[in-house]
Amino acid sequence: MTLQVRVGGALLLVAGLALLGCKKVNPNAPPTVSGKVTLNGSAVTGGTIVFHGADGSINQAVISPEGTYFAPDMPEGDMTVTIDTEALNPDKKTPDYNIKGGGGFAQKYSKGGGGNVVAGKKQEKEPMPQGAAERTGTYVKIPDKYKDPAKSDLKCTLKKGEQTQDFALTG
Repeated sequence: MTLQVRVGGALLLVAGLALLGCKKVNPNAPPTVSGKVTLNGSAVTGGTIVFHGADGSINQAVISPEGTYFAPDMPEGDMTVTIDTEALNPDKKTPDYNIKGGGGFAQKYSKGGGGNVVAGKKQEKEPMPQGAAERTGTYVKIPDKYKDPAKSDLKCTLKKGEQTQDFALTG
């Protein structure tokens, strides 16, 4: 009897471990897309990839310093894809959100001048604009056509489940 219990327990253990190794894929899961963005064979080392749906939807993901991206919970359908790296351009002037000593609105409406007024309280720093993603990576200049959905020739069709879409830019 003891031998049967041990053999039965061992079989259950093996069956349980086998089940743990199996990954269930939900065929009805929304599209999850990942891939790599390259320019002339080299990784685009930062920026944003944007998927423009035929219905007007816009979904974006950050491009990593390795040139990869990951976009979960995407809509299904035909997409035009744009790539933008200008947020990383060291020559591009960015807005200064830290207004100290102020001028303009901040100085006029805050007590003592300078800073920003939010609900009557002085703030040292204004929050970043809504939707601004943390930008990491190194600037890579890409042809302007890839930034404009009317000119981009990058296309894909997203279907339910996980998929890979690599984008090879030239120019």
